[in-house]
Amino acid sequence: SERRFRDIAEFSADWIWESDANHRFTFLTGEGSQGIFGKTRWEVAGADPLTDPYWRRHKADLDARRPFRGFRFSVTWPQGNPIQHYSASGKPIFDEEGRFQGYRGTVTNETEAIVAGHRAHRADRLLRDAVDSISEGFVIFDAEDRLVMCNEAYRQMYPEIADLLIPGTTFEQIIRSAVAHGQFIDAENREEEWIVARIRQHRQIEGAVEQRLSGDRWALASERRMSDGGTAGLRINI
Repeated sequence: SERRFRDIAEFSADWIWESDANHRFTFLTGEGSQGIFGKTRWEVAGADPLTDPYWRRHKADLDARRPFRGFRFSVTWPQGNPIQHYSASGKPIFDEEGRFQGYRGTVTNETEAIVAGHRAHRADRLLRDAVDSISEGFVIFDAEDRLVMCNEAYRQMYPEIADLLIPGTTFEQIIRSAVAHGQFIDAENREEEWIVARIRQHRQIEGAVEQRLSGDRWALASERRMSDGGTAGLRINI
């Protein structure tokens, strides 16, 4: 049983830990674990439950002998190592007489996922800032023809239906609502025929299409198919 446990602990992606009745670590697998024996989790993280509400709530859970799952915290290790992000889970341990002995649980290093998430968030924000800086109307639909994103110039081109231009709205819903609001002059008195033709143009990517809009405006609508089956489009006020 001990050999089986050591094999699991050695090859597990998670660290396995134990703490005593004072919440101080008595056992931990994983590289660099020697430096934390005898310390509490908040001491390792450089936090103080007396002044930090987040850690105060966590310590209150421990003092109440409550199990916990997915408690996230960060540690800046010595020797100039970058900050690391962890997620801990644990359960209280009692002896045969019901006396509290401490906690036993696991720790997952989530640094790579969190850093990747931050990078993705920054890239998404950069993309949205770039798209909003384009003077032409820009829009993306996914492979199911549902709106993914559009910029403010696109919304301004169709002001009567701007509140409908949110992620998840289908291209057909947008077109039908725009026609119902009189946005497309050429659709007057032949609404259904025009809608069917416009949806076909959108799905078959038949090149740029001139659109006569309300308010004596004309727009050039061009669309391109993306590698994932979605559609990217431009609306230029001409």
